[in-house]
Parts: sequence; structure tokens; C-alpha cells
Amino acid sequence: MRVVRLCWRCQQCGRLRRRYGQHLRVDREGQRGRRSRPSFNIIKRIATSKRPRDMQMTRAKDLLYVACGDDDAIDVIDVVKLEVINTIPTGPSPEMFRLSDDETSVYVSDEENSTVERIDLASMVATQTIRAGQSPKAS
Repeated sequence: MRVVRLCWRCQQCGRLRRRYGQHLRVDREGQRGRRSRPSFNIIKRIATSKRPRDMQMTRAKDLLYVACGDDDAIDVIDVVKLEVINTIPTGPSPEMFRLSDDETSVYVSDEENSTVERIDLASMVATQTIRAGQSPKAS
């Protein structure tokens, strides 16, 4: 029985795809073989807040966070249900963000005020504001 690795935005799969130009399949013995490109069909459109900018998925690949610049929020999308399950209020015009390593906080760049906000995901409240240079970006 063969296991096909077809993941969305997976770092390993992305590197392999750039290198070989196609997805790879991995069988039980760990041998790699080539597979033709899968067709990426739209299965559902998910309405988010206005002006989605940056996206990041949790390590478990069950939640997708989307920064929405015009609504000053980060939408949380359940990738199994394919729907927005929560909205985290942020400062003005969130452009980029990063989840903390333990995934309990999110660091959001605030381009207009040249700051980075640390937001606790449990309480959805900004717990720290860090002054940054002009137009801070997460990386």
C-alpha cells in the first residue's frame, strides 16, 4: 500500500515540489517515486474579514490564521469544517504575524503605529506592545 503525500503549504512538500516540479509519493519502505501534478480544484470558498493579507497554519494543521487588514482582525479557520470559527481583534491594519513556538500567542505587526503586538490566544487580548522601526514585518 502506498501513502501519497499531498499536503497544502507543507514546508517539506513545497521544497520537494520546487526541486522536482511535481509532488512525490512515498511508499511504506520510504522509497520515493514521482507522481504527476495533482489537480487543485476549489472545493469551497471561505468568506473572511476584509483584505486578507498573511496566513499561517498551526503545527497540527487543523487551524489556519488569516490576517485581515481592513477589519483589524485575524480570522481563525477550521480546515476540517472549512469555516471561520473565531475572529481575533488586533491593532490597525495587521499585515503580517507569527504564532509563538508554543502557539499560545500571536505577534502581529502594526504598520501604522510601527509596533508589534503580542496577543494572548486564550483571552484574545494584547498583552504586550513592542516599539519597532518603520513598517515592521514579521518573518
